[in-house]
Amino acid sequence: MGKNLGVDVIAEGVETAQQAQVLNRLGCSYVQGHLFSEALDADAAGRLVASDAPFTPEAARVPV
Repeated sequence: MGKNLGVDVIAEGVETAQQAQVLNRLGCSYVQGHLFSEALDADAAGRLVASDAPFTPEAARVPV
């Protein structure tokens, strides 16, 4: 529905590469969930952003 309305669709709670692949085929624009990172509190998120560390977890290498 979101794609037909011209809006980006964000799926939450994605835990497996298979879920991400299905969502991609369905036209989902963005996904978030434990596949990419566990939940971070504000301080941890700030440290992650400030570290300029590249985002390279195994999950990010799974083609979607």
